[in-house]
Amino acid sequence: MQLWLELDFLLNNVDGEDLLPAHLIALLPPPPPAGWPTNFCVNMAHQRLCQLYDVAVQQAQGLSESERAKRAWAFVPADPKYPTRLRAARLSWLIWGVIGTQTVGAQILKSTL
Repeated sequence: MQLWLELDFLLNNVDGEDLLPAHLIALLPPPPPAGWPTNFCVNMAHQRLCQLYDVAVQQAQGLSESERAKRAWAFVPADPKYPTRLRAARLSWLIWGVIGTQTVGAQILKSTL
């Protein structure tokens, strides 16, 4: 949970909500018992994408199976039962697309050798 809060703090300070890829937003876990903060931009983006997803699913209901298979889904929310450990593992890789690259650590390691 703390990583999500820190990411939100970063995005709010750089006005970077648009930096969030849909596949990262899809990993947002269910809210903690106290709920997300009211100005939590990641949750707001998640809610918007979920609404668009629900509309797309409703529109796809009238299509044949082959037509549904041809549609590209840029956002599919993770199931609330998706295991916390797997969600965290995927997040640990995807977060670098927002906050930087892994080469930073590699350069530091290289310079110490």
